[in-house]
Amino acid sequence: MFDEETLYYARVYQTLGDIIFYDLKDPHDAAGYYHLALAAAMDLGNKRSQLQLCTRLATIYHNFLTDRELSLFFYQKARACAAELNVRRINISRDQQLSSASQYKANGP
Repeated sequence: MFDEETLYYARVYQTLGDIIFYDLKDPHDAAGYYHLALAAAMDLGNKRSQLQLCTRLATIYHNFLTDRELSLFFYQKARACAAELNVRRINISRDQQLSSASQYKANGP
């Protein structure tokens, strides 16, 4: 029962983060929901979700909230998850970051 409830909240928080980030253009509040989703994913031991959420948080902190320390922290966590999952590359390339930033700036906050 506990795992099902945790999984439910992980999905809800991630969905809320996506809506707030992509639709409402609010990276600060979206990061808060992604943090909650990450905590749930960590409770579940779900490395794929952790990889995805850490990558999103690294991107948000790098491109939108300009917190280099947190960006690096989440990028390193994402790399560690990727190594455990034998994922050779995570999608946080400079081109993708610039594309995300341009799209965000074009649509405005």
